[in-house]
Amino acid sequence: SGLGNWRQMVSRAYYCCYCASRALRLAETGTFSTEVEDHKKVGDLPDGFPSRARWADILTKFRADRNLADYDHSAHSGDLEYTAEQYLTHAESLLAEIKTYLRSQGAI
Repeated sequence: SGLGNWRQMVSRAYYCCYCASRALRLAETGTFSTEVEDHKKVGDLPDGFPSRARWADILTKFRADRNLADYDHSAHSGDLEYTAEQYLTHAESLLAEIKTYLRSQGAI
């Protein structure tokens, strides 16, 4: 990303995806966690979720890059798997897909 705020973009977009994933898991399983370890489950989407494997891969990379953005002072935007702008697009798309999925399941 050519933007100076790539770290904030990646971090905030990740947390959008994490919270949406956590809400989806709550709707599916009835379980909810606020423990740090729960971030490892960001890509654990229901079997019937559209493009589940693709999203699991993106979310796993997203988590790693969010850690890079938040905690590695020597990291550069070029170290990311996707650009910050691509992560923003992924976050928007995932949120829309989760809403559609939850509606189809009668959860919202």
